[in-house]
Amino acid sequence: MLDFKNGEKNKFIEIIINDDDNWEPDEDFFVQLYDPQSGLELDGKDTRTRVTIIDDDKPGQIYFEENKGNIKVLGNEKFADVVISRKNGCDGVVTVDYTTVELGTSDHTATPEVDYTPVSGTLTF
Repeated sequence: MLDFKNGEKNKFIEIIINDDDNWEPDEDFFVQLYDPQSGLELDGKDTRTRVTIIDDDKPGQIYFEENKGNIKVLGNEKFADVVISRKNGCDGVVTVDYTTVELGTSDHTATPEVDYTPVSGTLTF
């Protein structure tokens, strides 16, 4: 039971999260406020909150955000923004190297130093 004294505006409750070493999707539960006399839920949208337990047991997977495998950029754009994401885990530091690679020599292939500036590097999550 939370007992607010005169002038008190905040109270804290502590919920123990049980950690394990298995990967699992993020899990949710609610914390609901109740009237101590009647045992009924308090009215209002702000009397219940969702808590999400984010799995932290695996390093995760690195992938391109564009799931279709193609990013299209207009010729007058200054940059092609390629978004790399990490999913299914967030434990520890993960690095991934990247480099631009010419596709071939056809008329429809972009040429390094002519059509784009080659880049390479390492991303760290």
